[in-house]
Amino acid sequence: MPELEKMTFRQFARRFIKTQWKLYADAMIIFAIFIAIVEVIANFDKINLGSVFWIKLSLMALILLGVGIYFMEKNLQNYHYYKLKNKPILKGVDTYNLVKDDFEISVTLEDLKVKFNTFAPCCPNCHSQRLHQKIDKFHCQNCHHQFIISPKLNNINTHHLVIIYVLMFFIIRSLSDGSYLMLLFIPILFLVNLSSQYYWCKTPKWKLQSP
Repeated sequence: MPELEKMTFRQFARRFIKTQWKLYADAMIIFAIFIAIVEVIANFDKINLGSVFWIKLSLMALILLGVGIYFMEKNLQNYHYYKLKNKPILKGVDTYNLVKDDFEISVTLEDLKVKFNTFAPCCPNCHSQRLHQKIDKFHCQNCHHQFIISPKLNNINTHHLVIIYVLMFFIIRSLSDGSYLMLLFIPILFLVNLSSQYYWCKTPKWKLQSP
């Protein structure tokens, strides 16, 4: 996190694009397929589809179903890791066994996932993720410091959610004018996420208190 906090917007944007471009590219492809399906259904009476097309479509559906089942089973094999919402465990501070065997840590990290976006919450003093929540305070099991979340994080997340919902509202309204406008949703969502995560990185996360 110190490295991210020191980054300029240009450096952060390059890092964000490098790590996130596949997700947004996949979303664009899914939206394009959805729009293609809508267009096919709207003009179905004008299209003459043979039996070969339906056989290929059925095979593709079966392959996608198989891939989905495979990844679901793979996730279930690492149940505790899945329960921690795939948050990385920082090397050299905690061990996997210490984190996965403590139910309170799983619950705390689950509560913090919204405020910390895609980043793993950890103690600002020793960087341990062995956090327990006590009402509005958090307690580190490694160095025994207590701290509370900065209220600015809630403001950033609230603004982010409001923008996303407004954006989705206008996109849904645009469906009556043309489904192609839905493709604009992904680039705008990319810019919203980029700016909100940049300001999130520049915002102090914790108010530290001594043990």
